[in-house]
Formats: sequence, structure tokens, C-alpha cells
Amino acid sequence: MDLTLSGTVSPSCGIQPTRNNETVVDFGDLALVPVNQEITVNPRGAIRYVCNDPDGFTTTITSLNGGRLVRTGTSGGVGNQIDYTINSTGGSRLRVRDGSLASPIVRSVPARRRSTRGRRADISFKIKGVLSQGTGPQGSDTVTAFAGDYSDVVTISLVAN
Repeated sequence: MDLTLSGTVSPSCGIQPTRNNETVVDFGDLALVPVNQEITVNPRGAIRYVCNDPDGFTTTITSLNGGRLVRTGTSGGVGNQIDYTINSTGGSRLRVRDGSLASPIVRSVPARRRSTRGRRADISFKIKGVLSQGTGPQGSDTVTAFAGDYSDVVTISLVAN
């Protein structure tokens, strides 16, 4: 007598937050930070890329405003937008160093056993202040952006190859 045994492993791909991952990144009041000074903000926690596809996976990082904080009620432009960059760890295939989000950042990762358990990536953002010290009349300080609230939305996605 023969007994045929079988089973299935369903595909499982996605991005998981690690400990207390914050979804709001606040740079604070950039009018208090000189234009030549960079601020780096690391959201608490990290993300984990998980995928058991035998062909690996592809990640895409996009920005609604093309890598710029845009003043609410405007479409950007001079005085209404502030550029920033993104950094990500996660191994050579996932690493991003001072990446511009003017266009999507796409990374293809081959299948590896550790991808089934998850590949951790720490994400951070860098931006420069808008305070121009001593450039106004009689050496007064000026600001290179209009007052207001500025925002953008960054989306990180993962699809099986």
C-alpha cells in the first residue's frame, strides 16, 4: 500500500513594522534651523521585508510630492516646498543612501532563506533648515520658505517577483 502525502505553502509577502513603528515623521520648526544644517529623523522602530516567493521580491519607495515637503494649500514651487532625502539599511540590495524621491526607488531582491524570516531595514529622513542667517537688511536673518504646514506621504511597497 502506498500513502501519498502532500501539502501547500501559501505565498506570504509584505512589510511588517517592528516595535512601535511611528507613521508620522516630524522635522519640527525648520525656520529655526540654518540652511546649511541637516536634520536627520529616525522613526521609532524599523520595518521588516518578508517574502517567501522563490523568485524573490521587489520593493518600491515613492513620494506623493516627489521627495518634497509641500506647503498645505499649494502645489509647491519656490518658497512652498522643501526637499528631503531618505536612507534605508537592510543589506546591499535594499540600502538607500541619501536617496531622492523625485522618482520611485526600486530594489529587486533575490530569494534567500532569510527573506522568509524577514529582512530588517531602518529608515531615516534628512532635511535642511530654511533659516538664512545674516542675509537680510542690516544682517538680519531671513527664511527661504513661506510660513505654514508642510507635508508629504512616502509609500513603501513590496511585491513578489
